[in-house]
Formats: sequence, structure tokens, C-alpha cells
Amino acid sequence: DHYDHHLNQLQIIRALQERGTDLAIGMEAFQKPYQRHLDDYVAGRISETEMLRRTEYYDRWRFDYRLYRDILRYARAKRVPIVALNAPSELVEAVSEGGIAGLTTSQRAQLPARIAPADAAYEKRLRDAFAMHGNLSEERLQRFMEVQSVWDAYMAHSGADYLTRNPGKTLVVLVGSAHVLH
Repeated sequence: DHYDHHLNQLQIIRALQERGTDLAIGMEAFQKPYQRHLDDYVAGRISETEMLRRTEYYDRWRFDYRLYRDILRYARAKRVPIVALNAPSELVEAVSEGGIAGLTTSQRAQLPARIAPADAAYEKRLRDAFAMHGNLSEERLQRFMEVQSVWDAYMAHSGADYLTRNPGKTLVVLVGSAHVLH
């Protein structure tokens, strides 16, 4: 949520583009089911306002859009694909409520085949973050860790899937630091 970080991201994207790198921009801020609206925006078929409405940006992400606006406008101007990386909110909420084991068959089918549990170091960071929310149950902590694992695996799978379908592309991934820290 630091504007200067996003300005740096834009500078990196511009530099790669100017060097002739065939790139795409993967974004945590958008959920995969809304990919077609990002495609329509980059292609110039819909306006920025319409893209934000159709992707339900303000309901599903909630961070100030101005943090990303220059990156998205640059992508549109240069026809750089924007890749929606994130899991649908409904899927994440289902994991939060009932865990991965509680998902329906159709919900489970939306997930990558393998979701690795948090390693010891990541689990400690998640426990520390969870502790900031007060004294909550161990069950809630386990669900929190499952949600984070699903979120991370879903975004990684979305990016890998895009690269498999688009060999030769370089994917610049814009996600929160907690997903890639360490």
C-alpha cells in the first residue's frame, strides 16, 4: 500500500518493455474469473471504469485503485497483458469457514492439485500475524494457515499456467510482500 513501491514497479515494467522483453503483468489485485474483463480493457474494448465495475475491483480488493492505475494504464497503452492471479473470494471464504477438507468437489476442482502446507518458518510468521488479531482458537489459526497456503498456491499456479500457455513471455508478478517474503 505504498505508492512509491508501485511507481518502482512501473519503472521496472517500462524498462523491461523498452528492452524488448515480451512481458505480461500478473496481479494479485484481480481474481481469475474476471480475466476476460482485463483482456477487454487492455484491448481497448472497455473503459477503465467499466473494467473496474466488471472485475468488481472495489468489492473484491479494496485497496486504493490509484496505487495500480498508472501500471494498468501503461499496460493498456502498450498492450501488455494483465493476468488475474487471485482466487475468487468465494473460494477463499469457503476455505476460511470449513478448511480445504470442507470444500465441495466443484470448489476443490478450482484449486491446484497440490497445496503445500506452510513450512516451519512460514508457519511462525503466520502465527505471529495471527496473534495480532487477539486470542483466537487453534482451529481458526489452522484455517488461517490453510487460507494463506491456498492463496499462495492459487496465485503461483495461475502464473505458471499463464506461462505454460504463453511460452517466451516474462511474467512480472505484483503481489503483496507477505506472499513472497523470504
